[in-house]
Amino acid sequence: MKPRWLSLKNIVFFSILLGILLAIYLPAMNTMYYSHRKQEFVSHALFARQFLEARETVLPHIMAHPLLLLNEAAVMVLLNVDARAAGYLLLTLAYLALGLILYAEVLPRMRALSKRAELWSVGITLVLMLVAQIPILLPLDREIYFGYIGINAYNNATMNYLKPFAMASFLYTLKVFSITRPSWWDTFISAVLVVASALVKPNYIICLLPALGLWVLYKLWKRQPLQWPFLILGIGLPAVAT
Repeated sequence: MKPRWLSLKNIVFFSILLGILLAIYLPAMNTMYYSHRKQEFVSHALFARQFLEARETVLPHIMAHPLLLLNEAAVMVLLNVDARAAGYLLLTLAYLALGLILYAEVLPRMRALSKRAELWSVGITLVLMLVAQIPILLPLDREIYFGYIGINAYNNATMNYLKPFAMASFLYTLKVFSITRPSWWDTFISAVLVVASALVKPNYIICLLPALGLWVLYKLWKRQPLQWPFLILGIGLPAVAT
């Protein structure tokens, strides 16, 4: 018996979702890499080229979170493309991966609520990926994101590349509080995601550790079960070591 996610209906709706995401993010990333005036995305692409040409000249604070740079450099070598094209490809793939993660997470929940679960899952995934704050102070300060929680901001290359890693890592983090013990494979995947997200950009881990620590204390106070091997080996040690 094939898994439910392999059904023709689900494949059709997921293909529609991918098509919509490509229609949105191919132009968006093209703008960021080829015409945006601040060129923040291009700077990271140029760091990758600089790394290939003379890696000792890359600034230490850039090498402190190097995964986007290293991935761009690898794509440049493997596909024989320039730095901008490598970044363009990677950031677009990051958004497609984020869409896949969200769709896979929403779909089983919608199946319990609606006969049109696939359609609802496509819509909710798009909302989650596009929702943004309304900058009511824009007429006063002319800033589109300062002072707001930028849920879906496009001004930072590493933050955008971080999204699929952070989302996947967060979903695995919930296993700390599950009743059934996570497998060692789950623990290994969680550790890899924690390390990868920290190497893309440490912001997520910096937020996760204190929040997770407080929730663990609450669970201890309530005398509720915790998956300690998963917490220590799958999250704590990899995060601190990285």
